[in-house]
Amino acid sequence: MNKCIILFLIVTFSFVSCEHKNGENIFSNSRSKLLTLLEGEETIKINEMSNEIIRCFTQKDKNALIELFCDEIQNGPDFNNEIDKMLEYFNCDIYSFSEKSRSGHSGFSTNEGRRTEWNISVNIPYICVLAYKETNIQNEMDRYHYAIQYSWCIINEENKSFEGLYYMNIELLNINSINIGDYNLLWKK
Repeated sequence: MNKCIILFLIVTFSFVSCEHKNGENIFSNSRSKLLTLLEGEETIKINEMSNEIIRCFTQKDKNALIELFCDEIQNGPDFNNEIDKMLEYFNCDIYSFSEKSRSGHSGFSTNEGRRTEWNISVNIPYICVLAYKETNIQNEMDRYHYAIQYSWCIINEENKSFEGLYYMNIELLNINSINIGDYNLLWKK
């Protein structure tokens, strides 16, 4: 019996104090792997959404852009006019390139190990496009540089009408900007 207790204590002590080459124990390494997995999943979602937003604006795809927004924002009294203004504001005939999107902040809630709410705010810091000059002399083009910030509710099990984009800001870099939606929507509930 004493041998079993001693063996149990040795195994338990070894497991708790087991260290890797970098000095982290097994538990902190597992937490690190979990955080890396979550960051990877978030990065994939951000890249997909950012690419779709850029596609909608550069191809003037109004219907697809509307579908990205949550029902709560879509049902706003002037939503269609705001979308039209944003599409007009984003002057693009040829898409050139953009910088990688960056997450400003993110947060999520869980219940019994599954996500019940997940929100992120994202910045696409630099989008370069070309547009024909209004004079259209010899097909001359102007270069425009935009930044887009958006807030996105990926999951909201309590209120599905909040799932989707709920805020967007487009800035013509160093000139002006335009907004749609309500940045504080989720905090008003």
